This record gives sequence, structure tokens and C-alpha cells, in this order.
Amino acid sequence: MKNEDVDLIHRILAGDEAAFTALVERHRKWIHSLAWREIGDFHAAQEITQDTFIQTLKSLPTLRDPNRFLGWLYVIAKRQCIEWLRRKPITMQSLDTMPKAELETVFYTQYLEEEQTRASTDGLRAVVERLLRKLPESERSVMVLHYFNGLTYEEVSERLDVSLNTVKSRLYRARKRLEQEESMLRENLGPNLLKNEPRYISIQANATTENGEHLAEGGFELTQTDKVFTSTGSHTMGLHGDYPLPMYMLLHYINHPNVIDLFKFPLAIGSRWKSEGPHKSKAMITLEAHETVGVSAGTFPSCLKHKTVFTDADVEEPDAEHGNAYLNGTRYLWFAKGIGLVKMRYEHSNGVITEAELLEYEMPVQEQEYLPSQIGTQWTYRWHNDYNDEAIVESWHVTRNFSHSKNLDNPLELASARYEVRINEDEPRVAHVKCVLTPKADSGPKADRKPLLLSMTRFGTEWLYDGYARYLQGLTVTNVHGETLLIEEIGKTQWVAEVESTSPLTLQYKVLINHDERDWPFGRNEAPYVQEDCIFLPGYALFIVGEVKDIQLKVDVPDSWHVSTPWEQIASDEHHFVCEDQDDLIFAYLVLGEYSKRLAKLGDAEVVIATGGRFKASIDKVQPTIESLLHGYSDVFDATPTGKILFVANPYGEKGYPGGGASGRSISVHVGGELDKASRRFWLPLVGYMISSLWVGTQAINFRGQEYWFSAGFTGYYSDIVSIRLGLTSESDFLRSFERKWESYLSRQGELSIREAGEDKSANRELVYDGGSLIAVALDLQIRTLTQNRSSLDDVMKQMYREFGLTGVTYTINDVIRIVNQIAGEDFKPFFSKYVTGTERLPLEQYLKAAGMNAEVAFGERLPSLNYILFEMLQIKSLGGPTGRGMFIHHSSEYQDDDELIDINGTPVKTFDDIRKAAKDWKSGDAVALTLKREGKEIILPITLSGDTSKRPPLEPGPLDVTITKNMDSTNLQRAIWSSIVGDKGEN
Repeated sequence: MKNEDVDLIHRILAGDEAAFTALVERHRKWIHSLAWREIGDFHAAQEITQDTFIQTLKSLPTLRDPNRFLGWLYVIAKRQCIEWLRRKPITMQSLDTMPKAELETVFYTQYLEEEQTRASTDGLRAVVERLLRKLPESERSVMVLHYFNGLTYEEVSERLDVSLNTVKSRLYRARKRLEQEESMLRENLGPNLLKNEPRYISIQANATTENGEHLAEGGFELTQTDKVFTSTGSHTMGLHGDYPLPMYMLLHYINHPNVIDLFKFPLAIGSRWKSEGPHKSKAMITLEAHETVGVSAGTFPSCLKHKTVFTDADVEEPDAEHGNAYLNGTRYLWFAKGIGLVKMRYEHSNGVITEAELLEYEMPVQEQEYLPSQIGTQWTYRWHNDYNDEAIVESWHVTRNFSHSKNLDNPLELASARYEVRINEDEPRVAHVKCVLTPKADSGPKADRKPLLLSMTRFGTEWLYDGYARYLQGLTVTNVHGETLLIEEIGKTQWVAEVESTSPLTLQYKVLINHDERDWPFGRNEAPYVQEDCIFLPGYALFIVGEVKDIQLKVDVPDSWHVSTPWEQIASDEHHFVCEDQDDLIFAYLVLGEYSKRLAKLGDAEVVIATGGRFKASIDKVQPTIESLLHGYSDVFDATPTGKILFVANPYGEKGYPGGGASGRSISVHVGGELDKASRRFWLPLVGYMISSLWVGTQAINFRGQEYWFSAGFTGYYSDIVSIRLGLTSESDFLRSFERKWESYLSRQGELSIREAGEDKSANRELVYDGGSLIAVALDLQIRTLTQNRSSLDDVMKQMYREFGLTGVTYTINDVIRIVNQIAGEDFKPFFSKYVTGTERLPLEQYLKAAGMNAEVAFGERLPSLNYILFEMLQIKSLGGPTGRGMFIHHSSEYQDDDELIDINGTPVKTFDDIRKAAKDWKSGDAVALTLKREGKEIILPITLSGDTSKRPPLEPGPLDVTITKNMDSTNLQRAIWSSIVGDKGEN
């Protein structure tokens, strides 16, 4: 298949349009399935599929190695999904990284099954509701809260304000009443109702050593009908945030990340069926016999012996040999009726044996199934193989078992949402959230019961199988009569409740603020945390939302606490806010506590400053710095916008540690030292960029179509030059930032135009943000040169703000060209055609000479591919760590986890480029010496380089190096131009 792709790619590059059509047809289905599984919207996935292949055609000339086309195509599809999710964060679905052969058929079949089985789903729901209506309200409430919403006896007692004994007695009476309805259950929940109705089952898993040390965690998905029980995928996270190799999760051995039918009904000894296995393997499944099995959990008679033979696995490089040996082999599973899996033996083709046994189990409901799947079912296993030094203990927990409800594509819309967030002084790690939701009249389907969809964003939790819901407790929805509605979890951080009227509903839940127990991909500074005087809460980890725009929020905290947000405050109440829309609620930060708070203000532009811990005393230095930025931008634009920003700074980590990020109109930083001049080099660009966006970004001057090169790039340029003009940044730091952006731009220049890159700006930051900033530099230098320094880009920005910022009229690239022409007195259309809408390289060296600056661009020599060096030659499967703070090895059989790579053949290595340089003359079969720090001691490990000895390592471009210096022989005009750009205050 790979060779066919390579042939088609060569034909496409030669101009054969039919070849591109053939390539699309070969990969369209699995790309669509991948997109659908990522975003959860069948029809939107069709659009993403189309966009993926459009982007593929545009970027195909940049593909260096056609043999790696599949991985390259996967990355493009993933980027398209990420951008779609960014625009619609509420509909996020977790992405299971599943290869092509594992995705094609099941999701099209599933789509048809969902359409065919919705009627029976409604029937099942009607039965449950009829049963519950037979109970008195007092008993119905405790049943729903305890059995359907998962609240403990104590939580039900607190929610209903009744004693613990009352809760228990009501539950007992309710169960007794329902026992009398057994005939109704049998009649309505029989085979006719369940026929062909898919049930979607989620199992959470956690793997530890026998001493309790965490190894990995994951989520695994299955689908069950009356005909088949199918494993459909997984998403896992292992040690130190790396994706675990298969040996780290037992569930990988059972539920391969692939669509495989575990059972076909009816079950009969001797039954056999074939299935596609993972990584193009073939699987032959046989139900062999009934056997008695003894394990630590007990002796189980008549266990179903389930045999699968995996052959012909074809794992793609770089881990082909290990992966194929792991997948190919014979797996035996023994299932006990009413218990589930009790034993596994996997005989891998390389002679390794993986064995597992059941240690203990918990069944909330007795079922006579070989794999019980009721919510709350739990199993604990111990397993081992030659890949691990000690046995591993793994617990499984069924967390979801649902079928899709009717009319989910036409849910009830909300007219308004009124949130209340309360945190008590004696429970700082518990946020109590209450929200009154008012449905829109005449929205949703024309039916007696209408689905209300509720969800949390999945931003930053793609790796976490339950997302931010992991930290939720006591989720309930009640109607105006105080009746508790049945709420069903239908996916990761997604719930549905069916309502019978458009009267207001009350949503309640708790958020346990324990997120700082773990590391997060975006950094601890952007996840909820609690410090002595500060509680930090991003909206995406706090709020469950529905489809709504009219949003207000009240915060209830002790009188001595501050409340800081970027939301607009309602004048009559200090802690009462209104949000612009749903995104404004979700992607804002909320800070509570007795930290220091100040307001930097100029006109209607405000920056709320919140500093905690030892940074409290520094706030009086931070405030005037930020106020000077506001004045600096106001001077450039001759105007002040309306807008509010939140800046949060707290101490965290060792001295020198910096961590920071932004979301919406909020900024959060962690600094290991002090909030002083040294750390200002880190946080000032973040704050400067956000303040610059009040004048330049889409909040101030919005475009028609897509002009992110301008909004993002010019925001970055003015963030830099205003800081240096005010003396907040040194000239050397400014030049180094300029050099880094130039290097970044050159690393992607020519792949696509700076303007086109804005279609996927997150994936093309080098062109959109850095390239856009360099366009601003080039225009500023040329305008100053053409006008003898009488005009500049500042004049362009003033005019842009007058025409579009003050009026709300949207602009296009033609408006930018028109105003530049007007200010410069020359036609700049050719410039924009070459460097903005075209892909020619900006001749910045030439433009900088007009300001008395010299620039040298050194293109690094071609060096061996880093992936080939690590994966093939050194057999290192995972290498990483904080920049400049060590390079640590994980999940690599030739090494130990947490080995730190110090040097190679006596040459220190601190960066990936150091490794590439060290490998410049390597050949497979050569011997090299690695110096590692292992458990605090340095050791020298001799390694024979793996790989094909007949081939040299593939070469890739080396690092770029841009250097900008002053020309000591510059003219008065050149010095005047440079001085006008950067100012002459010097750093203060």
C-alpha cells in the first residue's frame, strides 16, 4: 500500500490530476472516520475531510519523504480537527490515535445503527420513567440521586437536607416497591426492546506497581448489541506524560486500539470468526471450550475459553520490530459468567509471555453475562511479562453504559444561564456551582420530552479519559417543582437530561480543586490550583454549559477575599459579572482569595492585576509597568479602546523557573524566583501582547474573511516595539527576539503563503505570528525610508484604528494595502503579492540596511534525522524534559526509565541539535558511548548503533542562525530611523 501511495504522489507532483483523485479515494474513509471520532459530528467531519485533502494538495511539494505520507496526512487531519474544536470547544470528542485499517468500516456502520435504533432507545427511557413515576416523590428523588447520578448516601442527605437514616429507609422502601414491578421489567426490557440497539460502554483503567507507584491510566471504549460485543478504541497516558508502550496497560492486551469483535452472539463453543487486527494484522477468534480456572480471586467453573491468533502485523517505523513481535502471537482469555475476565495468557511471537489474573471484583448488579458492563462494575488484576521488572496491578471501572437518545441533533436551546459559584473558607478546594437554566420557548424537537445537552470543554484533556469531569461530584438537574431529573452521561464530559417544559431548571454540582495533583500539557499555571492566599480557576475546568449566550455569574466568597476576572462587572454588585458569550465564560480565568489586587487603567482600558504569596509586595512595581504599556499604546494609536484583561502571577517552582500562558483575555504566570526585573523578561511579552491586542487584535479591528497575519503578526510587533520604546526591554533582548522570529519564519518559509497559513494559524505559528510580525517590520522600515522618516507604520495603524476600530467596520487585505500606499506614497501591491499572498522570502537584510543594521543568515548544514537517530540507531523511544533542564529517557528497553542523557562520546548534549551534530558521521553497526545519570550516579553505557548497515542515516536541514548587528558607519538618517523605531530610553 505504501508503494502505491508513493507512486500516486510522484504522479500528482508531475501534474496528474487523476492520481490525486485516486489518492483521495484510497484514504477518504479513514480520514473521515478519524475526524468523526475526534469531533463527534458526522457531517462536520465530511467538511474536515475535504479541507484535509485540500491542504494535502497544497502542501504535497513540501513532503520530504513520500514513504512517510500516512503519518504526514494524519498530522494534517489532526490539525484540521484541532482548529474545528477551537472554534466549537463544546463539541469536543477524545481522539483515539488509531491507524487507517482500524477505523474505516465501524463508524459508517455505527452511524446507520444509531439512526435505526433511536425509537427503541426512547422505549427503554419511557419504561424507566414509568417505573420511577410509580414511586412517591420522596423515594423517587433518592433513587435518581443515588443510583442514576452516583451520589453517596451522605451526599444525598446533604442535597435533600434529610438525615442519613432517612435516605437509607427511603431507598429500602423504593426498592421494595419496584420489586413488585418485576413483570413489567421482564415484559418491557426483553429481547424485542434491546434488538440491535447499540450500548456504548466506557472502562477506565489505572496501572500501578505492587507498591502503588503510578504507571499509566487510560480509557477504553466498547459497543454492545444483541449480535456483537466490539472493542472500538482506547486513549491512554503513561509515565511522565508519554504515550505508554503496550506493556504498560493490561487493557491494551485485551482491547487492542482497534475495532475487534470480542463476542458474537449467540455464544457457542466452536464458533470462529475473522477480524481486522491492529496495525493491519489479521485476527482469528475461536471460542474453544468451557474450563475451570483458579486465580487469586477464587475458583470459577465453566469459564469460556476465548482464543485469538494475531498474524501479519505491519507496524510502521520507527518501532516496527518491537511492535510486530508484540502484536503477533496467540492470546487466551478466560471469562466467568457474571464475573468477567478472570485470566489471560498472551504468547507473543518473540517468545515473551504476558499473563494476568483476577485479584478481586465488585458487581453492583448480578448479571449472567461473560463481560458484565453495568456502571460501577470493578475488577483488579495482577499481570506481568518480561518487559517489566515487577508485576503490575491494574484496576478497571465501568463508568459509562448508554445508548444514544432521540433528537440529540436538535437539542433544547437556552435563553439564559445564571451561575453562582461559592467557595467556603474552611473548604478552599471545593467549589459549589449552581446555575439556573432558562430554556428558549419553541426550541428543540416537537415532542413531549426534549433533550437538554450539557457539557464541559475538553480543552487540554485529550489525554485524560474522563476530562475535567474527574473532579466533579453530585451533578444534578431539578425542575421548578424540585423534582430531580434523570441525567445520563453520553460521552466524555457530555450529559443529557430530558425535560417536559420550558420552565427554568437548576443545575448543581461540586468541583474538587485537586487538579494540581498532576502535571498538565499546558502547564500547571493554566490548570486549577490552590495556594495559601489564592485559588485559581480557569472557566474550562469549572463550568458545565449548554447552548446559551445570555450569561451572568455571581461569586460568593468570604468578605475578606478578592474576586478577579476579565468579565464585565455589574455596577451594583462587586462580585456580579456578565459574560460576552459562552467562550468568554469558558476561556476566562477566575482568581479568589486574599492575594494583592490592583487595577491598571487608562480610559476604558483596564488590566486587573492579581499577585499572591511572596509576590504580594511586588504588585506596586508591576502596576506602573502595566500602566506605562497602556499609555504607550495610546500614544501610538491616538486613542484608547474599551477592554479588560486579567493578569495573574504567583510563585511556583525553583529559582529561574518560568511558566505562563493565556486564554481568552486572561494571562497566568508562575515564576520560580522573584517578580523582579529578571523575571520581567518572561512575563512582559505575554502581558504586552495581550494589551497590544486591545488595539490591534480582533477585539479591536476585525477582518472580513481571514487576515490573521495582520491581527496576530502586527499585535506581536507592537508588543515588542512599545516595550523597548518605554525602556522595559533592552535593545539586545529586542534584537534576540527579532532573530528568533526570523529563524522561526525561515524554518517554514515557502511551504505556503503567510496569509494562507492563517487558515490554520495554530499549526502555522511560524508563518502567521512570526512571519506576520516580520511583515510589520519590513513595512515600517520601508515607509520610514521612503518618507525620510517622516511617516511610519504607526501612521498606518492610526488610520486602521480610525477607519475600522472606532467604527466596527471589517477590513480586508486590500484595505491594508490602500492605507500603506497612502502613507508611503508608493504602490505596495507587488510587495504584498510576493511576501504576504505569495511565498517568496522576505529580503529583510536589505530593509534593515536602511536603519543602519546588518543581518547575516546562516543556513545550517544538513544533519541526520533526529527521529532516525533516536528510534532506529539508539533505540530510544521517548526522550524529553523541560528546555535546558535535562533530557530524560523513557519506555526504551535498552535503558531504564528516568535515565538522563548527559553526553555522547564525551561531547555534552543539551539540545536535540547537539544529538544531531554528534551523529553527523554515524553508521549503523558503529559503537558509541553514552554518558547517563542513573539514580544520581553517572554511568557510561556502550551502545552498538542499530539500523540497516547498508544505508546512511537520512539527512535533514540543520538549524538556522540569524544575527543582527549595528553598522558602525551608519548615516544620520539610518540612525534616526532606528532610534525612531526602538526609542532611546534604554532599559529601566
